[in-house]
Amino acid sequence: MRSLMSIMKVILKVPAAFLAPFILCFFFLLYNIIADIIVSNSLNTYFTLAGQILGVFLIYIYALPIYLLIGIPISLIIERVNKGVRWINYSLGGMAGGLFLYFMNSNLQDLDGTFFLMAAAGLSYYFSLVFLEKLVQILRNKED
Repeated sequence: MRSLMSIMKVILKVPAAFLAPFILCFFFLLYNIIADIIVSNSLNTYFTLAGQILGVFLIYIYALPIYLLIGIPISLIIERVNKGVRWINYSLGGMAGGLFLYFMNSNLQDLDGTFFLMAAAGLSYYFSLVFLEKLVQILRNKED
């Protein structure tokens, strides 16, 4: 029974990678709203539905391969080590994955505000994984 649960946790990492870019879009939206309020002391409401759908689509196209190729292995390492607070580990994992991409692109300028966005990427994967784990747990409890 225990090995079945560990296999289920590994299997859940793939659907979590497909769900995480949507949560990341929500984090980006919050970040942009807060940054807009801080910088201009007002909220520009120039959001259009078409613009939002295009933004979600573009973020999803770029983020999904990164979650699949970098996020899942980092998640497996985090679960294997299992030290400390889980959401902090996923935030640090998002930062590590983001720094890896920066080193691969040799573009080390403009790192000032991106650590927050890298941590948001890790947190979005964590939230999607926790959501799926809770959903499986609820469905298992209904079966029993």
